[in-house]
Amino acid sequence: MATQNITINVSSTGARTVIRDLQSIGQSSKESADSVGQLKTMLASLGAFLAVDKIKAWADAWASATGQIRVNTDSTSQMVAVTDKLFAATQRTRQSFPQMVQLYNRMATSVKDLGVSQNDLVGLTENVGKVLAYSHVSATQASGALLQLSQALGSGIVHAQEFNSVLQGAPAILQVAANHIDAAGGSVTKLRQLMLAQNLTSKQLFDAIMAGSSEIQDKFVKSAAMIGQALTMIDNAMMKLVGS
Repeated sequence: MATQNITINVSSTGARTVIRDLQSIGQSSKESADSVGQLKTMLASLGAFLAVDKIKAWADAWASATGQIRVNTDSTSQMVAVTDKLFAATQRTRQSFPQMVQLYNRMATSVKDLGVSQNDLVGLTENVGKVLAYSHVSATQASGALLQLSQALGSGIVHAQEFNSVLQGAPAILQVAANHIDAAGGSVTKLRQLMLAQNLTSKQLFDAIMAGSSEIQDKFVKSAAMIGQALTMIDNAMMKLVGS
């Protein structure tokens, strides 16, 4: 049976970081009895009490998320593969799985004309999630900006409303883009000038965010994990454990 390890480290300042190995959760077709056993073990280790409605909420959230992924995949096997990749990416970003699925779906709809693969789409979603994490902004807080970002990636030419919304709600995403578009030279101001001159395309924006993967990762690993982010990761894991 797959195992679940949870380590809680307390720093000198009293901040708690929960470090969790999630790779084995839900990756095999275990019988429901095994899942129940895993659930009991996890709850015992956390010393938690859960009502039935919370377990139902996890199951419903997982079913809803996988149902949304199915819409943008071509087969059951692809849906399962994308779900696994997206869940792993979500945990690496310390974001909420349902929110990352929503972001993935928006991006999937927007970038169809760019010829983007499923791997690139998951990579884009992960990059955006990591930018939010090191900026200490949740997907909920940046929901308006993320909606406009998805529209910018699908509009062919990035428009002022889309750009300004992202600039206001998730400016670090545009900074990454500016760093990887030669004409912007690392300046968001110059990037905005390109946009106003209708010289910033959706493809350029997508390519720049993807080109910034190493930069994003470097900043992400240097950022401090917040207690709330660690709890979100636990919630994601329980969602998958109960729902899959």
